[in-house]
Amino acid sequence: MMKKYLEFIKEAKSRYEYGCVMVDFNFANWSELLESIDSDDVYKVEGKNYGQPRPHLTLLFGIHNTVSDDEILNCFEGFTEDDFKVQLDGVSIFENPEFDVVKLGVVLTPKLKEINKKLSELPNSNQFPEYKPHITLAYVKSGLGKKYVNPDYKYEIKTISKIVYTRPDTTELTIKL
Repeated sequence: MMKKYLEFIKEAKSRYEYGCVMVDFNFANWSELLESIDSDDVYKVEGKNYGQPRPHLTLLFGIHNTVSDDEILNCFEGFTEDDFKVQLDGVSIFENPEFDVVKLGVVLTPKLKEINKKLSELPNSNQFPEYKPHITLAYVKSGLGKKYVNPDYKYEIKTISKIVYTRPDTTELTIKL
């Protein structure tokens, strides 16, 4: 399943066929978390560092280019910023032959489930029907992710920076709540 996901992501990134809706966070201890990842462990290909993305929670990846901004905005009617506060529950990994994904588990709330469901009703190519929210901390070399696993890590993110729809052409729409 992970291999299928990685192929899907690689294909989407290379062609920019799909859009993505994400919540960007104001994460008070993000720098501290990034510093906990050994720079020698970070996954690199041909000198490109895939290492450590900005702190965000993907609500849905794979949105087709036929979806309008208004359709995206309509999905957020009735939601408030409070609906996107999240509880982190442990550090875990996705393993695959190329690299490990070190991730922060996010407690699936009814509101996160609801917004994912609404977005999923739009034309999309998401191949994962079960929404498993997480925040990617780092991509590390295959086999090195285990040393970062910490099921006891807990944290609450109370402030979002913004909610963004990145269109297939890579331009962005900031979603106001």
